[in-house]
Amino acid sequence: MKETMPYEKKLILENADVSESDKKPIISIIVPFYNASLTLDRLLESIRKQTFPKFEVIGIDDGSVDDSSSVFKRFQERDPRFVLLRQDNKGQSAARSAGLKIARGSFVTFADADDFVDARWLSLLHTTITKYNADISMCAFYNYSPENHRYYPSRFPSKNVVWDKKSAMSAWLTDEEFKSFLWNKLFKKTVLDRIDMSPDFNFMEDVYINGQALQFAEVIASCQEVGYYYVTNPQSKMHSSFLDQDAKAFYFLTDFIKVASSEQNLQDFGQIRTIKIAMATVERMKKNDLPKNKKLIFEVYKQVKSLSPVAFNYFKGPTQFFLFWIKLTGEVFLPLKLRRKIVVFRDYFVARRIG
Repeated sequence: MKETMPYEKKLILENADVSESDKKPIISIIVPFYNASLTLDRLLESIRKQTFPKFEVIGIDDGSVDDSSSVFKRFQERDPRFVLLRQDNKGQSAARSAGLKIARGSFVTFADADDFVDARWLSLLHTTITKYNADISMCAFYNYSPENHRYYPSRFPSKNVVWDKKSAMSAWLTDEEFKSFLWNKLFKKTVLDRIDMSPDFNFMEDVYINGQALQFAEVIASCQEVGYYYVTNPQSKMHSSFLDQDAKAFYFLTDFIKVASSEQNLQDFGQIRTIKIAMATVERMKKNDLPKNKKLIFEVYKQVKSLSPVAFNYFKGPTQFFLFWIKLTGEVFLPLKLRRKIVVFRDYFVARRIG
């Protein structure tokens, strides 16, 4: 297996000289939104100020009932690079697919309506992907808390590194250096055209999309400079009850990861990723969701019970404690809910300390 190759120099950003007669974008930015009138202006304004000018923004209104489309139209009226689509409420995955179908760029990236970007976001991603002739590039991101107006880095910041397929797959499976977000990455459009962008679930669909993309990528390059700002808003990520599609996502993703990790002989890493998905799934539940999800809870117990020593020892002490509790007692819901409370408290404390 080819070793990962760190590089030391900071990226030299391009000063693109774009002819007025050449209107074809190099990068297509796909922005799905739903009832985002309060935040969409901030995102679009930050995109408009990009130092890399050869882009288009494809906004997909996923059935909003507020003024989101009006916000987007204001940008469209001033800048022909902004294109608006509308559809009935079908979910984020379907909205992304609709945008991809009309994308004209050779490269594609994504942005969430809640967030905003650095002026160098596209330049960082494009410089990285072209410098190493990569299929996927990514940049670092910061979290931003609107409650206290503070920025703080990811717990697993991006590094200057170039991966081959197997090394990138390892990083994706451990979910550290290769986080399964779409918005801090730039993809060759030919890669995305080969994969399923519309799974019939919206919980952790990014994991599936990134995993598929890696199967068709040979070179993946990362830079350590910050290009994207993820706005933390826990309430927007939660819903009132555990949906049937969330359970479907769990089974689908665990099957997909088992196959993908086996193809690269990374079964231990596959177990790590499966447990992380299991924890995220159960932590999303409420107590009244348990009766109809007994099969899922038992499947999580089996996954924990069958962890290899390598996979088990990957997890740090506190998580090991909760996994051991599950293995010893067969209780799944309580240990993982307690673990979630500890994680939330840790993240809150870290955010305040850094801020």
